[in-house]
Amino acid sequence: MYDPLVDGRLANLDLNLLVPLQALLQERHITRAAALIGITQPAMSNALRRARAALGDELLVRSKSGYALTPRAEMVRETLNEVLHTIDDRIFQSPQFDPESSVRRFVVGASGATVYAALRPIVAQATARNRRVSFSFVDVTRAVASLLDRPDVDLILLPEVIPTEHARERLYDETWSLVVCAENRQVGDRVSEHQLATLPRVVFESDGLRTHAELALASLGGLAPSTVVSGDFWSLFHLIAGTPLIGCVQTTIARNLAANNGLRIVEPPTPLPGFGIDIVRNPLRRTDPAVDWLIGELKRATRD
Repeated sequence: MYDPLVDGRLANLDLNLLVPLQALLQERHITRAAALIGITQPAMSNALRRARAALGDELLVRSKSGYALTPRAEMVRETLNEVLHTIDDRIFQSPQFDPESSVRRFVVGASGATVYAALRPIVAQATARNRRVSFSFVDVTRAVASLLDRPDVDLILLPEVIPTEHARERLYDETWSLVVCAENRQVGDRVSEHQLATLPRVVFESDGLRTHAELALASLGGLAPSTVVSGDFWSLFHLIAGTPLIGCVQTTIARNLAANNGLRIVEPPTPLPGFGIDIVRNPLRRTDPAVDWLIGELKRATRD
């Protein structure tokens, strides 16, 4: 709340006096105080004169041993030390983030597959350690620019094929795998070009666009028509179980979940191109130590 009395006094006070005044009250000697903060003795004498006028008190009075503090100066000295240390600590020192005590909610834009690969380990660790940090995930497949305009979004994890004008840093590289139902006896350990031309397929497609892996398979020619088209990798993954469908999903998902979901990984007839997942930090969070911590955790999780 605006306090005209306090604000009026501060408006008339040269705050540049506070540091010389602290040195004077600490050293109780003009020459030593000037040397302490690196100014000349006349400049320190001038600062003392102005401080006396501003506070209406002598502050330093001559004694047999040099200078002594007035009772008002003793009071000011203690308070001034606290104020200047508080200013230094809370304004000029780099802020710190403690995940063990923080209640910060992180908002991250990412696809469901990327949440599983990169963010699930961080959530699991936070839960295991009873941390109070929390997470909110926003789908990143569309409207990337508008996401980074939101002040609550900390960062997004973006496939390299999706453009952005913001700076990006590679987090990890992903690959693709073909998966079939574990009980599918038509396919052995490797899918042939002939089988791709005859087996029913489930395909990921977003806004009419397909993955580079699907395009690589299509370049072989003679693919069977898509039986199912899905814009969600999770539904695509689960649709294959118990059916003769064959599909292409991220290897991270396939390796971790295929066996427990009635699926198995099979070799493709041609190498499938991979892709990178990049960290794109919200420019508003450029100096946020909490986001620094989250990026460090992401790098550790994906490296491990």
